Amino acid sequence: CRFHYRYHPAAKKFKSIISQGPSNVIGEMHHIQIEASIVDIKQLFATMVSDSTTPHMHIKMLDRWCYCIDILRWILEDPSDENIHLKLSDRSVLMDSLNFHAEFDLAMSHPQNMGSVHVKLSARKGTLEVPKWDVTVNGSKGFVKLQNILFPWLWHRLSGPGLRERVVQEEGRSTFSYQLEEFLAVLNASNEHESLKRRNQNMADNMALIEKMYSLAGKNPGMLLSAV
Repeated sequence: CRFHYRYHPAAKKFKSIISQGPSNVIGEMHHIQIEASIVDIKQLFATMVSDSTTPHMHIKMLDRWCYCIDILRWILEDPSDENIHLKLSDRSVLMDSLNFHAEFDLAMSHPQNMGSVHVKLSARKGTLEVPKWDVTVNGSKGFVKLQNILFPWLWHRLSGPGLRERVVQEEGRSTFSYQLEEFLAVLNASNEHESLKRRNQNMADNMALIEKMYSLAGKNPGMLLSAV
């Protein structure tokens, strides 16, 4: 199955609002911002006392910013890698063992044929700030924002035109429970093999975009293999 956040009702409601259809209230999509901040005290201290970083530190950081990549592809309806075109110009992609930052213009060909969208991705582990997992989509008519998309059962806030949803300490199932329920439904479905094949392809396309980020940052993803 795909990343666990996708299966929670809050994420599904957010997606229905930005999807092109009767419930879309933001108009044509222009800007996507995904911001994550989860401080890692141990890793932060290690980088303060030493200039060297280990492959293990980098793979722990990858476990944070890979969600930014998946959320971006989820918003864009999971396009295949060859249909995503990045236009960097003066934008940049930077990464180290504590930070990931990417800012670029993105366009997609078939099947969406959408116009250019400005994308800003940020994941941080080296700053002392309140943890966050927020995603904002701005359109020609307005915006919608979901705060704490990764752990919405603990708390989340969905804001935008006509939206005032805020949930704190939700009683019920976590995103992992919803994910497991979906996985069992796929296994019990008559077309399970085709559905699993699509999910496997989605994971491959996700990794292709992640590798592209490494390339744009001048990094070699092969360095992580030594940490596995």
